Amino acid sequence: MSGKTYYDIKVNWLTTDYIDGAPVIDPSRYVSDDQNNAVWRYYNTPDQFRVGSMDNDWRKEKTGTISIDGSLTSQLNRSHQILAGIQANLYSIDVHNETGMSSPGQQLNEIYAAKPFEFGLYAQDKMEFQGMIANIGLRFDYYNQNVDYYTDPYSPFRVYINDTTVVYDPELASTEPTPPVARFQPRVGISFPVSTTTVFHMNYGSFLQRPAFERTVYMRSPLNPSSGVTLGNPRLKPQETNSYDVGVTQALMEGLTLDVSGFYKDVKNLIQMANLYDNAQNLYMSYVNRTTRTSGDFISL
Repeated sequence: MSGKTYYDIKVNWLTTDYIDGAPVIDPSRYVSDDQNNAVWRYYNTPDQFRVGSMDNDWRKEKTGTISIDGSLTSQLNRSHQILAGIQANLYSIDVHNETGMSSPGQQLNEIYAAKPFEFGLYAQDKMEFQGMIANIGLRFDYYNQNVDYYTDPYSPFRVYINDTTVVYDPELASTEPTPPVARFQPRVGISFPVSTTTVFHMNYGSFLQRPAFERTVYMRSPLNPSSGVTLGNPRLKPQETNSYDVGVTQALMEGLTLDVSGFYKDVKNLIQMANLYDNAQNLYMSYVNRTTRTSGDFISL
């Protein structure tokens, strides 16, 4: 734009399309002999690569990502350089996997779809004065899983028909839209000389990490959805990190310096898997944020 100002814009588009598996073998080819033992009528499959047993898994996964990254850098004067920008990502996830189809009682379905999105805004001022250099910045992050979650945290598919009747139906179970997440994250870095041979430096930063989609929008269930369901938790809090470091650099002699620094990092909302049971002892597995108290660890839903 000028000798002191320029901008940079990047647009990326990525798609993946994964299909794997073959149709389950025709049951009419599975018969019993005179001793009532199960045998295959034809021992060679059409592709001539397998004998007796077909691949019983079918997987179909499709994803899409559109990313936009734009920034503006301007050297306002000798003391201030401004950097500002925006980042945005639009996602599309469509998964339809069926495994164990030819094994009675062992079929698992992984069927889910979502279109999450996120964006971030940031600004930074690099200040250079006689005897001091400082970077002061602020970032704002916003994301939305853009899916509905089941409101019953211990048995997501449970539906009370009346006081005595309970059914398990993912279509009838109560759901609500997942709330968005927004955070401001300041960053500060300062360096200045204490003497002609000693320099002091200090940095602080706040950082946010969105949970992976396989922890938020994922879903896997057996044929009976009331037993052994694994369900992502779109209400997971983001992992938050506050990082500090303070140090001193000392010149000892020609070409030799000593840097002594101290670091501290505070991490919150780590993610772990939890096994939950309702009153009927139906198993439900999901992901939760882990927190710590002085009396021990506990799971926070």
